[in-house]
Amino acid sequence: MIHNLTIDEELLESVAAGKNCHLARNPELTRILEEGFGRTNLCLKIFEKPIWSGVLLDEATKVQNVFSWYGLAPRVYAIATIGDRVAQVEDYVEGTGPKRVRKAQDIAKRYHLAVKDGEIDKQLAESHRWINGKIVDFGRFYFASPKWYEKKLREHLYRYHKKPHKESVGYHPCPELGVSGRREIESRVERMGWGDFTGKTVLDIGCNSGAFCWEAAKRGAKRVIGVDHKFAGGNRQLANWLGYWNIDFLELTLPGEWRKIMEMGIDEFDVVICLSIVGHAGGYNFWIPKLCKDLIYFSGQGKEPRDKYQRFLDRDFKKVEWLGYVTDNGKHPLWRCWKDVEKVLLDAEKDD
Repeated sequence: MIHNLTIDEELLESVAAGKNCHLARNPELTRILEEGFGRTNLCLKIFEKPIWSGVLLDEATKVQNVFSWYGLAPRVYAIATIGDRVAQVEDYVEGTGPKRVRKAQDIAKRYHLAVKDGEIDKQLAESHRWINGKIVDFGRFYFASPKWYEKKLREHLYRYHKKPHKESVGYHPCPELGVSGRREIESRVERMGWGDFTGKTVLDIGCNSGAFCWEAAKRGAKRVIGVDHKFAGGNRQLANWLGYWNIDFLELTLPGEWRKIMEMGIDEFDVVICLSIVGHAGGYNFWIPKLCKDLIYFSGQGKEPRDKYQRFLDRDFKKVEWLGYVTDNGKHPLWRCWKDVEKVLLDAEKDD
């Protein structure tokens, strides 16, 4: 995804420079980035062209994020345009630390990575690429076998109820990879009345492969977190490949580990998505509305009656809107609810 940023030129002065880019970081710029992306310790890596040493910045970013999962690179959260330039919004790295060259080489082999006009093992060993134990220069890095990698991602999508599935269909669709799904994401989003999520924090409880997380990101959400009980690693790879870089995926067992969601730095989310998962998460309980600051989209399990949840939603939310039943992959009761923060916190303290 490409973000358009309007930032004063004086805030873009270089604090470090490479052959194809320079790094910008100062207190005011950091504040702007933190507000826009919901994270701390950010900087801008600015390029004059959307190409990094012969590789499109989009692909080099995907490679960099692969290494970031193993603590070997600063993570990139967005590619942005600033006037006629492009930039990565990424973690800021400084200081000294050991090079973990062998680990980096193993990762390159695992994901079939390469560099233009060179040997990747030698490139990864070059000292100038490392700062504080992290690789910061991914110019010329690319996926040597994209078709192989996309096949692996499709296999991840084909899992249904956490089991390998023989049919070429996923629980969630992914048109970018030619995968259809049992859930009709577009019709669901339309039924829920989704609008502009710009500047919102979004939590998807029971995100499965993450399609609603992607949709929230497309609608401008500044920070998205998806939770499911397995396969966070596959979801992370999929979102990275599709360019949804500012989404975090947590692998948690609910309800027991629900408090770990708040360890991500957000106690209450502007928008919570909780669709057809309460049967797998200990039922409807206080922690679901407690994580919601403003708005929740909630649906029950298949074939459950409306009255099973209506009184609880009326108790925990100021405004409760019944949206009827959705019928893709079963029949599910659906609501959209707005929050009375003070009331639900009092109820949560009594229940906790």
